[in-house]
Amino acid sequence: MGEALRPVGYRLSSLGSFHWFGPFVTEREPAVRVEKTLLILIVILAAVAFAAVGTSISVLYRASFEQQRARLTEFAQSQARLIEAVARFDAEFSADHVEGGAAAATLGQVAEASRNSSGFGETGEYVLGKQEGDLIVFLLRQRHSGGGKPEPIPLDGEFAEPMHLALRGLSGTVTAIDYRGEEVLAAYEPVAVLNIAIVAKIDLAEVRAPFIRAGAISAAVAFAAILVGALLFRAVVNPITRRMRRAVENLAEAQS
Repeated sequence: MGEALRPVGYRLSSLGSFHWFGPFVTEREPAVRVEKTLLILIVILAAVAFAAVGTSISVLYRASFEQQRARLTEFAQSQARLIEAVARFDAEFSADHVEGGAAAATLGQVAEASRNSSGFGETGEYVLGKQEGDLIVFLLRQRHSGGGKPEPIPLDGEFAEPMHLALRGLSGTVTAIDYRGEEVLAAYEPVAVLNIAIVAKIDLAEVRAPFIRAGAISAAVAFAAILVGALLFRAVVNPITRRMRRAVENLAEAQS
């Protein structure tokens, strides 16, 4: 009986009496303990590896997020100041020379510049808007792929929160839902001279995409490395386990 308990903890002394030197064991118990220890080590290795991957991806994502936030803020502020400068110039020199007055002249120049701009990223754009009664009316949408004006939306609606904040005279950054219903990272800034606002934004999905891909690749590489490590562990431990089994079996036979 391979698993029968054997009193291997006794030995016969020279005086004919038994002396205790260890507990009752089964023939396979030491090998089982080694295999369990190996399994625990593999689990610990996997946990450490995946924790390291997750922490690294998270730190890199936060750094990229803050860099994108700073980039959008700088863009929105610089464009707002530039539009204000052009608007002041047009108010002095173009008010009577362009149909619609100085504001139309300024917006026309901004629209022309946006058509020659390649934008940023796949979803990045800036939007100009103003308040008309209870509506947000969009004056310009700039994208590297082009596009018309979005439809007006309610001022107190759930969409276009960054534009709503900018039209209240506030500036800053926010993660919110834009006029398309997409979650975006946006920088917003009022344009005081024209009583309009500018929002520079990019879809959060685009910001996250490279890190999701990197996380998936890193997890796959970590899993493969853990699998190879586990196989190497077993290759090293198996001979030790077999020697332990033989030693226990020999001891059990000697005591039988």
